[in-house]
Amino acid sequence: MLLGWIDELGLIKSDPRKNIIKNFPLEVKRVVISSIVEYFNNQNDSAKNNLTTTAHVEWVMEVIGQAFSMPIVDHVSIDRAINVYTKWLFEVDQRPFPMQENLQYFIQQIFNHFSLLFEERGENSSSNVEERKQHIYLCNRVLDIFLQMGVKGDMLEEDTWNHILKVILGVTDSTLRGKRGIQELNYGLLKVLFELWLCSLSDDKVMWNHLQEHGILWSKNNATINQWNSVCIGLTNRVINLLYGPSEGTSVVRIQWEGLNPKNNPNPNVGNPTTELDLPDEYVYYAWNQFLHVIGNPNKLVDPEIHLKAFQGIEVITHSLAYVGTDPPIKKLKEQKIDFRIPYAPNANSILDIFGPWYFESVFRDSPYYNQGRAVAFSALCKIFCRKGGGPISKQYLSLFYKSIIQGLGDDDPIVVIAILLGSKKIFSYEELEGSHILIPHYMKVCDRILGGATGPTTTPTNSTTKEAISNSGSQKYNNEVRNACITIVSSLICFSNHFATQRELEGELNSQACLYKELKFQIQGVFQKALKSEKNPKNLQQIIWAVVVLIFEEIDYNPEIGVIFIRNLMDLVKNFASRPLKEYPAEVFITIYEALSSLTSLYNQMIEAEPLLAREVVYQLSTIIPLQVALLKQNQTTAKLIEETFYSLCDWLMCGSYVILNNKESITKIVFAIDQGLNITKGASSMTAITNNNTSSPSSPTTSSQSGGISDLEAIKTSAEFVLSHMMNHISHFPTTSDNAAIVSTLTEDTECLDDLEPENSNYVRFYIYDNHALISLVEQPNEKSGPGVTMICRDVTGKYSWDSRALYGEIPQPYTQLEERGIYTGSTSDGLLGHTPEPEQNEVLMQHSIKRDIKSRDGIDLFMDMIDIQEEAEYAFIEETQEFYEDLDVSCNEPSMRYKYGGDCKASMSRLLLSTMGLLNIGLTNRFVPLQSNAKLLRSLRNIDGTQPRETHKIGVVYVKEGQDDQQDLFVNQGGSEEYSKFLRSLGWDVSLEQHLGFMGGLDKNGSTGVQAPYFADYKTEVMFHVPTMMPNNPKDPQQIHKKRHVGNDHVNIIWSEHTRDYYRNTIISQFNFVHIVLYPLVKSMHGLLRVDVMVKDRSYPVFGPVLDGMILSEKIVGSLIRQTAVNGSRISRAKSTGITRPYIQRKLLIQELATRYKTSLETDKYFASLFLSKEHSNLMIEPPSKKLKTKEATSSPTTTQKK
Repeated sequence: MLLGWIDELGLIKSDPRKNIIKNFPLEVKRVVISSIVEYFNNQNDSAKNNLTTTAHVEWVMEVIGQAFSMPIVDHVSIDRAINVYTKWLFEVDQRPFPMQENLQYFIQQIFNHFSLLFEERGENSSSNVEERKQHIYLCNRVLDIFLQMGVKGDMLEEDTWNHILKVILGVTDSTLRGKRGIQELNYGLLKVLFELWLCSLSDDKVMWNHLQEHGILWSKNNATINQWNSVCIGLTNRVINLLYGPSEGTSVVRIQWEGLNPKNNPNPNVGNPTTELDLPDEYVYYAWNQFLHVIGNPNKLVDPEIHLKAFQGIEVITHSLAYVGTDPPIKKLKEQKIDFRIPYAPNANSILDIFGPWYFESVFRDSPYYNQGRAVAFSALCKIFCRKGGGPISKQYLSLFYKSIIQGLGDDDPIVVIAILLGSKKIFSYEELEGSHILIPHYMKVCDRILGGATGPTTTPTNSTTKEAISNSGSQKYNNEVRNACITIVSSLICFSNHFATQRELEGELNSQACLYKELKFQIQGVFQKALKSEKNPKNLQQIIWAVVVLIFEEIDYNPEIGVIFIRNLMDLVKNFASRPLKEYPAEVFITIYEALSSLTSLYNQMIEAEPLLAREVVYQLSTIIPLQVALLKQNQTTAKLIEETFYSLCDWLMCGSYVILNNKESITKIVFAIDQGLNITKGASSMTAITNNNTSSPSSPTTSSQSGGISDLEAIKTSAEFVLSHMMNHISHFPTTSDNAAIVSTLTEDTECLDDLEPENSNYVRFYIYDNHALISLVEQPNEKSGPGVTMICRDVTGKYSWDSRALYGEIPQPYTQLEERGIYTGSTSDGLLGHTPEPEQNEVLMQHSIKRDIKSRDGIDLFMDMIDIQEEAEYAFIEETQEFYEDLDVSCNEPSMRYKYGGDCKASMSRLLLSTMGLLNIGLTNRFVPLQSNAKLLRSLRNIDGTQPRETHKIGVVYVKEGQDDQQDLFVNQGGSEEYSKFLRSLGWDVSLEQHLGFMGGLDKNGSTGVQAPYFADYKTEVMFHVPTMMPNNPKDPQQIHKKRHVGNDHVNIIWSEHTRDYYRNTIISQFNFVHIVLYPLVKSMHGLLRVDVMVKDRSYPVFGPVLDGMILSEKIVGSLIRQTAVNGSRISRAKSTGITRPYIQRKLLIQELATRYKTSLETDKYFASLFLSKEHSNLMIEPPSKKLKTKEATSSPTTTQKK
């Protein structure tokens, strides 16, 4: 008694002596069957004892077996029959004794009977939905028994196993091909068949031939191909695990079944979409090889859709094999303490030996009906060939591959072209593909057509791999992903022209190859110029912009004019679209243009050879755009972030071309007007908010105003305008200030400049002021130092800290106060003429000749007077002798005013007062703008906090060296030094600084030598970069993990990896939560020596596009350092904004200055304001109470009144 189809197939011959009651009337059979099955179902313990001979058991089974051919209306009897057989199969104590004696025979008979259930019950049975549902349910119960038998397979002998497999094989064939079964069971039947086949561990070639013969016949059915794919993929993953270790594949045969659902597979075991089988290792290899051929050659499949599905499954298999070891779960394996090794990928030749015949036969087919399958085959071949490692590839396979690629790129069907482009966008990056450059003209032709705006197919493909590559709207242009692949391909060729053409010229080979590379240069330039005009997808356009930057870097030494041309192209985009409402392009595109323009300022000296006034041209246009954007913002038609970034790009070009810009009156006028628009944007914009729509930055993008954290969009614009103005005033003509660019601001502090033993907040020699809530000014008196008396002035604003020494000068430079000489000793007079006798009066002969002599009459006592005269004269003479020294020393000259000691009183800030007064800051009209600050320890802490906020953006970038064979982070961190190419690359990133003496950003490195003596460092006027290089740090012999190195590199948001490994770098090699971006460089050898392949890997796919270097580019070593550094900084900026929300440093400084003003600034009455200038620090502080303290005092005095009112 057996399903007739199985008998017809010849798998199992039916016994004509059986099936006795088959032809009985239905009602008779119904009574007999229902009675028997009910009896054994309900009373099996006693009923089985009545069956004492084999004949008894066979007779009962004859009746029970007929139940499976009954109409489904008798589903209760069928269900009970299943129950009886289930007990007899799996419960030893429930079996009749004769059955136990000949178990294998009776098991075979039971499964023969089960086969009857799967036959369709008449033509009209499907119309009865409930009956069909019951039929499906009953069939699933039986299928479950098949699965259980597979689990308990140790009770079966080989013949019984083969018998059961033939039964399920025949049932499946009847359903799929004979159309006698229930079609809803297709997927479930195939699952049970394949799973049971694997559980049988059969190596019987006859049985496998049966399966493969029927598999080929069933291959017209979608269910067959889908379940075959599932089994093959599951076996492949297990094979990979066995061959390559625990880091790859699966530890069991894990099969993910297709097409199962609760409606058609209500049984939980049959409907379970996942099966895990622990099969013997050797059998896994055997079964994998056998199952691959179950459907035969997939190219013989007639149905195009089935042909496609077959190749999709094969593509998954070959991809798994080709990419062994590319992304091992290192962290998980280490957490589980599993000993593992990361394997090398298998040789491409091995994969092609197995699957190559199928693939190459498919790609060379002429019939367009199979193009979707061809496309998958092309994609699979590209993935096998386009990978790093795996050893050299046979030239025969390379030749077949190149021929197929050329043929495919010229195919009229875009589906094929798309598959090739998506699968081989890094084809020119792999040295394993010898001679691949012969494909360059063919790829360039296709990329030129697509990026130039070519349209795609006129029908929508159904291939799931490529149908999404073509849009369904309008003219059905190639979709964004395809155009992106073209951008990647063209970008990877940028450095080829100069590298290979120059190399051949040096070797004297001016042949057609050299001409080809020279022609390539102009082709690339033409493609990018077209793409800048035609590309509408924002991300693709951003990538094109960055690719243009790389192109300019590469070509600048050969043709400086190329930079000018493309800068004007970019400025045309800005001028034509950024000055209008954001409709054609979102803000991110223009922000990328501004970032690109900023990155090109490092090439300014080369570009001015072609256009001396380039900086003036760029700045003029940016200054013109800003007022237009401000007007649009008032109407919510642009974003605040866009205006902000325009200002920053403007500043970059101001800094590099200040001399040609600022000597032009019109340019200065434009710049100042733009700044004024930014500073006063709040006027008339009270209701204005930043636009957020489908065309603008998303919240997750770092190009939104979130980078300005803590301030509004309008404040961010104002701050950016302030930034430009401050840098114009502070840095133009003054940068760099030191030879190593480490310090652009002063390192002096109030502590170092204050001369007494007190802290600055308590010293009478230090005063603190704030001007317009913008600039903090500290004045430190210098009474005896600095060639004093004078003042050291320390100013802080958003751009940094600046220190000045000042003295009052009156002509010649005065000597220090303490060294002034004593002035004015009178030496011009003498007393010599007052000593001795007075000379006799001179006789005048003329007068005397006319005189009349008269005698003088003698008087009484005259002699007495004469004596008195003599006595008086003698006394006076004696007095003069006594006082002669006094008169000689007597100084009667007119002396100059003597200098006063300025620090004799309580106030020690007289020179500070003089300085402020002469600067006009003590004008009575400025008392509300130039305000003293309360001097205390909290103020000093706030000042130190501001000083701790770097005025420039600071970035920490890790640089890791990977040798051949190094896969573990422990291996990477013990490296000391590196290859010559690696050392050259380090020197191109920045200049080495002595960590002990370095004044700039340290990036967490120590000055004591524990993290090395030197480190690469880079700085410009707005950015500082410190590179963490483990090879430059000393090893700790007591720590194999070198934690002191990992704590730096592991916490860096961006790591640059220099890999000399033969396979690609694993992003999880260094286990860290903070390595968001990996920029991996692979130095190329052989004919490509001097070039480096670059992979850019991001942890989060939501990252916006950043550059200049894009994933898949190939760079020449002469430009790699600068471009990689810029890319790392841009990646670090994005990662920091996304992960921590850290803002630009000058915005942080502004917020801190405003916070300090709020806490320590106050308004003083005029008399107190000026009185504080003459008082000691202590008395001055009593007058200058901060607002917070005054508010508390006011609340304290008002609280009793308030309470009383209540």
